Amino acid sequence: MIKPYLQLIRLPAGFSAASNVLAAMVIATAARPEPALLFLTLIASLCLYYGGMALNDCLDLAEDRRLRADRPLVRGTLQPKQAWLVAVALMIGGLALSAMVSVNALFFALLLAALIVLYNSKRLPQVLHIWAMAACRYAHWLFIFACGGFESVSFWLWPLPLLFYVAGLTRISEAESGSADFLRYRNTAVGLMSMAFLSLTLLMLSYGSLVSGLPALACFMAWLWRLLLSGEQAQVRSGAEVQSLVRQLVMGVVIVDACLLAVAGYPVVGALVLLLLLPGRYVGRWISVS
Repeated sequence: MIKPYLQLIRLPAGFSAASNVLAAMVIATAARPEPALLFLTLIASLCLYYGGMALNDCLDLAEDRRLRADRPLVRGTLQPKQAWLVAVALMIGGLALSAMVSVNALFFALLLAALIVLYNSKRLPQVLHIWAMAACRYAHWLFIFACGGFESVSFWLWPLPLLFYVAGLTRISEAESGSADFLRYRNTAVGLMSMAFLSLTLLMLSYGSLVSGLPALACFMAWLWRLLLSGEQAQVRSGAEVQSLVRQLVMGVVIVDACLLAVAGYPVVGALVLLLLLPGRYVGRWISVS
């Protein structure tokens, strides 16, 4: 059966990695990506992303037994040896494909792979653990920029909104145990995601377009308010409710990517990237995002 393998790699979450590729490549190439390069970058990216997901299940088995009874290794639909084989094969495949693009792309792919292993090792203090996950998504954008040959001084700045957003998302995910102290987790996440909004605004003022950027920022804040600051979120307590919130925030990476495109002056491409939410939501009905 293929479904346990798709559950292992969290198939629908890959649409957020695909949105990273589309957004970063459009910005890197001024909306003129070469189709063959775009395809190769996408496949390399998905290999690294899904390899990291499989590795997470391999190393998180004890925690998953407590919190995520539906994971394939916990249910026994996959054996650890099979999961390790998938993880290693995908990571090596991603690095090999990156080497086909350029030496620079391989360097950032190796950086990304190292961060993925560091995050999944669970050997970091809690604060650093949050930022290790955020750094994975940040390095993912840098990898895509390297594939696209982006050499602007803003190379390091464009992924900053995702760095803060994913740090907030990771902070929220720590409350999956159903802690009564959920509001503390949420408030920290709101602060981090406010930094994402601030960095989006600064990017717009420095390098982007007010015409398309302002509406995108307004929509982003409205979505974030509904998701994190509405009255009903103050009542979140159970692990299942937090997991549902985390799933929405994971797919929210697509929304951040669309905002980045709008801020950069490519609102039409941003609107097209948002369409990735549809297959992500559909597939997410039978395979969990988180």
